[in-house]
Amino acid sequence: MAKTYFQHFLPADIVEHLNFEQLELDSNSYVTPELEDRYSDIVYTCTYKDYPVDLPLLLEHKSSPVEYPQLQLLRYMIEIWQNRINANQGLRPILPIIFYHGEKSWKVKAFHEYFEWMEDRFLPYVPNFSYILTDLSTYSHEELFKIEASFFINALLVLKYRGNFSFIEQQV
Repeated sequence: MAKTYFQHFLPADIVEHLNFEQLELDSNSYVTPELEDRYSDIVYTCTYKDYPVDLPLLLEHKSSPVEYPQLQLLRYMIEIWQNRINANQGLRPILPIIFYHGEKSWKVKAFHEYFEWMEDRFLPYVPNFSYILTDLSTYSHEELFKIEASFFINALLVLKYRGNFSFIEQQV
């Protein structure tokens, strides 16, 4: 299912260079106590071209979008990098991914957009990274049915329509 998810929801220009034959589940969890009430994580490692890359999949458990996702993601990414440094493994790129299945739509914003005011001269001193968002509220069930993996489709539909039992029963 992870391979199917990555193939369908990551940017195509990244997917074309990922070697899914080397996709491995990382047995560690990097969610810190302050994040565990909002997130659970699944981290995969893979190679991009010939280089290792981490693909952490953060599962958002709340019904509305997080106000400052970059702050939570940055703490999470630092945990992964610090763990790698402590294990003498060196740093590698991380593609932060948020899988969100709430009812309200989630809009990705640049981190500097959250500041009340910001002159361009301050931008070099503010963390600047984005994340990959899968927001199930933006997908119709017809779009999800186009994915050619029935168990995966069923899991997505159950998450998307978790409160609409009549819809789920009609699809079975």
